[in-house]
Amino acid sequence: MSASAQCSTAPLGRPASGCHAAWPRCAPSSDRPDRIDQPAFRRLAMTSQLPPDLIRLGDELERAVTRQIAVVGKSRRRLSRAGLIAAITAAVVAAGAGTAAAVAYLTEETVAKGMPGAAVIFEDTDPSCTTTDHVVFDCTLSRAPKSDVLPNPAKQKKAKPAPQPTATDFTNVKQMFVDGQGNIAGGCNGEDAAGLHWICYAGQRAVTEGIIAQDLLGQHLEAPTRG
Repeated sequence: MSASAQCSTAPLGRPASGCHAAWPRCAPSSDRPDRIDQPAFRRLAMTSQLPPDLIRLGDELERAVTRQIAVVGKSRRRLSRAGLIAAITAAVVAAGAGTAAAVAYLTEETVAKGMPGAAVIFEDTDPSCTTTDHVVFDCTLSRAPKSDVLPNPAKQKKAKPAPQPTATDFTNVKQMFVDGQGNIAGGCNGEDAAGLHWICYAGQRAVTEGIIAQDLLGQHLEAPTRG
């Protein structure tokens, strides 16, 4: 029997032995349902048997999900920018708060030493101070200041609006004090004529009380000042 005859008697769908060469090969066809690979064709095959209402509902859901994804992406970008701005703002505020605290929070000993460190009037007076809030200090001198180092009222009036007392009265005399680094940290106000009692204010409070000017706060002082 010839090879062609053997192949013709083989069962349908399976070639007989030795008939591989003669077995007809079919070219791939895009018309066959089991060969559909493109997404559009698959979607068409899936939805062709669905009711129109379900197809329309599916399309609307797809569009809604797409819009939601876009909104979430924009929100994340906005949150990222807002978070960055908030972080920068917090850092600036923290830095400012740290600077203010460095000027305002002072110990009793620092203020007592800072009085003669800033003003000649307090030299050899041995100040001692007490406080409850580290902003307002009640200071007492062991010895009265020397009257010959009081500020000149005429000159002080130009620099500060507050009037100055006579040479023998220390009431309302205003003087600065420095911190441990020699920076102007506040100011003191004379509370009695003898000059033994002073109220000192730290940081911004000294500016508020009119003892020192705003631009003096935090400036470095090389040596105690006279007047």
